[in-house]
Amino acid sequence: MLELRYGKRRVVKYRGAKTVIGGLTPKDKIDILMYVSKELSTINDKDTLFSRVISLCSEIFEADNVTLRIWENDMLHPVAFLAQTVPERRPLASGEGFSGSVFAEQKSSLIYDLSQNSKYLDPGENTLCVICAPISVREDKLGTLAVEKGTSHFYKNDDLEILEAMAAQIALAILSARLITGILEAQKTQQRLTSQLQFDLRIGRTVQSQIIHSSIPAFKAIDIRAAYEPMVEVSGDYFDYYRSHESLTLIMADVSGHGVPAALITMALHYHFRLLSAQGLSLLELLAQLSDHMKPILPSGIYFTAQLLRVHSDYSFTFVNAGHPKLMHFSAYSNQLLTQYDTPGYPLGIASFDINDYQEISGKLRPGETLVMLTDGFAEQQNSQREQPGVEKVISWIGTALAEPAGAIDSFMQSFKLYKGDEPNGDDLTILTLHYNLRHLEADTLIHQSRQKIKKADHAGARASAMAALAVRPEHQDALIIVGKLALVERDYRTAAEYLGHACAFDDHVEPQILLLAGHAAYKADDISSAKRYLKLLVADEPQNLKASLLLIRCYVRANEPHKALRTLNAAMKYAPQNEKLHQVAAYLTKSKKTPIPAKV
Repeated sequence: MLELRYGKRRVVKYRGAKTVIGGLTPKDKIDILMYVSKELSTINDKDTLFSRVISLCSEIFEADNVTLRIWENDMLHPVAFLAQTVPERRPLASGEGFSGSVFAEQKSSLIYDLSQNSKYLDPGENTLCVICAPISVREDKLGTLAVEKGTSHFYKNDDLEILEAMAAQIALAILSARLITGILEAQKTQQRLTSQLQFDLRIGRTVQSQIIHSSIPAFKAIDIRAAYEPMVEVSGDYFDYYRSHESLTLIMADVSGHGVPAALITMALHYHFRLLSAQGLSLLELLAQLSDHMKPILPSGIYFTAQLLRVHSDYSFTFVNAGHPKLMHFSAYSNQLLTQYDTPGYPLGIASFDINDYQEISGKLRPGETLVMLTDGFAEQQNSQREQPGVEKVISWIGTALAEPAGAIDSFMQSFKLYKGDEPNGDDLTILTLHYNLRHLEADTLIHQSRQKIKKADHAGARASAMAALAVRPEHQDALIIVGKLALVERDYRTAAEYLGHACAFDDHVEPQILLLAGHAAYKADDISSAKRYLKLLVADEPQNLKASLLLIRCYVRANEPHKALRTLNAAMKYAPQNEKLHQVAAYLTKSKKTPIPAKV
């Protein structure tokens, strides 16, 4: 049972406007999402899942009613609800009613007072405030989830954000339940095994493909390439990364077993790795937290090996292992194995985690050198003579392939496939290489020249040097930033927005100054959607940043979203209540009648 640690909310009138007292704090939101993830990840039965979704929504949102609709036979059918209505719920076509409109547009919605939107109400309905989110995975539209209250203005955008996150979890849970249901049914007859299982596995592959990267952007001088081949449609192998301006954190894991059960564990692992990586933990702390979050949801007898690697901006790295194959470090030029890194530690899920059983070690990656992460499927693959290549042969294949680092992954896979011949893969296969590209040094030299020319006010020469650096390293973040800044100086806002936006795309956490510049350039280029995205990221990290807040308010005014402009203004006022510019903005909004400004502003 979720213990909500905040008082029950209520709606009051305050200075002429309806205001919600109580509700969710940021800590509550995190607790709720973690709780929902744990609850839904353990449910395989569809009916049980639907029932738990309704009870969770009732518990979290203090709802008068909750309706879960599933898309079947070209209609949205109400499959679960908190209480029956008068008149009774009926199936809806896409675009019909409130839920049908959310489903058709695939966009979450909050209506504060349904009495002002009578087109969404059937005769006799008394719902006033409602939030609704679509349940979908990529192009697969599954249904909608609506939470209803008989009190107007009861829900806020915080509630809608939580409902959206729940809908994403529910979508994966529904697909997972469908996969497992399909497998059980397929066991009854050979015909259903042939048809239904293949269909379900294709769905699973579609879901899992969202968390497995086909490519990873370079980090500083490091080119990152990967090969990933599941033994069947879905895989128990998993890798991911979290990138900031100062470091790159990678995980590689191998869940015991194969197919759907192992694939479902990788989805939960992906969620927790992403959530925890943003918290600035050491690798040992991150491993401990992953163990704590994953162990309660691992089925009996299931475990996974994992290794974590963090590369810093000076190319030093730290590493911790939990029963996974060793990290390999290859030399430059001769491409010989310099060393293999390993640390003590058991696979996760076998026993309770004790941080003293694990160790974090460090190393240094130098120009031309390569780090290799891989799963054990390569060394244990049998050929037609039932022979396994073993680790030594795999090392020799990698060393030979690294003669051409850019094509090393393809070359290695060719050697592997030549060895195994026509034998099917005996395990899921994943290999990841991190190569310190020597050409990055050439690009760095050009960037240094560009900065020197900027000091001399030679902007044309500076741009030429930065563009030359991008010709050598198209993903060189510093070069992208220089070109973007120079375009801003010349008021070429479209070019500035293009290059600064590309620079922002590399990091999971971008430097505030770059986000502000990207937001400014996008605003000037009339790309309001992108400008809002950059500025909201910045304000979320630095709510006291008045420049970002003011520019975000202008974006909302330009987009005709006065209530969002007001909310941003009120938040900024908390940090600078006497700021003259903020009061000027308040006066402007009042004068232009974009929105009424409360007395507190």
